[in-house]
Amino acid sequence: METDGHDVPVDAWKRFTADVVDSARCQARTFAGGYGGQCPQRLVPGLELCANHAREAERVVGLAHGYVTGEIPRAKLLKFVRRAARREEK
Repeated sequence: METDGHDVPVDAWKRFTADVVDSARCQARTFAGGYGGQCPQRLVPGLELCANHAREAERVVGLAHGYVTGEIPRAKLLKFVRRAARREEK
């Protein structure tokens, strides 16, 4: 995959995943300034998500940034990559 002249490896989403994932917290990925993070909210009983992300997951497009343990949807991944490229330029 390529974006803005940058070759993006298939597993690039891993670059924007926290080293430690807290299984007691919402499993949704957040943008976190382009670094990627984990939603800090508590889980809804019986779900892997907080109330806000559970509602978001029910939409046709699902979680905007995906699950913290999985791939980032392509359009959002490109935003992460662009933000990282801007950081590296500085």
